[in-house]
Amino acid sequence: MTAENIGTRGPKLGNLLKQEQWSHLGYCRKVVTAQETNATTYEIGTVLGDNGTEFVISDSTANDGSEAPAAIVIEKVELEAATDTDVVVLFRGPAAVADAALILDASWTGSEDDVYAALEALGIQVLRQI
Repeated sequence: MTAENIGTRGPKLGNLLKQEQWSHLGYCRKVVTAQETNATTYEIGTVLGDNGTEFVISDSTANDGSEAPAAIVIEKVELEAATDTDVVVLFRGPAAVADAALILDASWTGSEDDVYAALEALGIQVLRQI
């Protein structure tokens, strides 16, 4: 057994997901197809957009539909470059997530409220920590 420094652990689902209605039925979750140009790791809390073909990291400067946040990754996944990969996401509510656990593309810096509003339109309440 190896020791793991608590400060080096990756995000956990409990850090992100604070409430989910009918979790035992998977009502708010689904498996989507994701693909990125480069090899990428989706950590728990990564916000994705839907470009109409597959899900990708939501980028506010995109103009293919993926600029609108559409889902949140709820399990860590390694994606190979340009390869379709199944990813489990939270795509609707009723649910509540912690804002500090969301992982946003750098293009959203300063526009986090726009992401929160898009998620709340999906029924996913963003709990803001003070």
